[in-house]
Amino acid sequence: MSPSTRQSGPLPRRFTLVELIAGLIVLAIATAIFAPFLQGILQKTVAAPEPVQQANLLLTVMERISDDYDSDPALRADLAAFRSKILQTPSPYGTGFTVLECSYVRFQNGQEVAGSADDSLKVVIANSGNLLVGIFPKGVSE
Repeated sequence: MSPSTRQSGPLPRRFTLVELIAGLIVLAIATAIFAPFLQGILQKTVAAPEPVQQANLLLTVMERISDDYDSDPALRADLAAFRSKILQTPSPYGTGFTVLECSYVRFQNGQEVAGSADDSLKVVIANSGNLLVGIFPKGVSE
């Protein structure tokens, strides 16, 4: 560029080394103050709340019971053996739950009534205020 075409305005302001260091120090102090606060927030968002974890645990246990029922024709044919397995201590299906009910039921006119080993098996499991019910008919697989 020739001297005649240059604009004669003020030069852009540049930061001095002292200003740059002071800015970095302020940034470091702010990071040190807010990092623990932000870390706590991030950990809370990543970890599922306790009720969700408990519900997932219960669902996992019922899935294991259902998988056992679906994969073993002998258990489907003999609900008494399946019932005994569910009531075993320690449970082969995991920990952190309680079997509230493991009884034979049948349905008459849309109502649940007491049944026998030739009917369906009703399993109610619970933990931390959650309930999950499974009905397993004799000799049938989904």
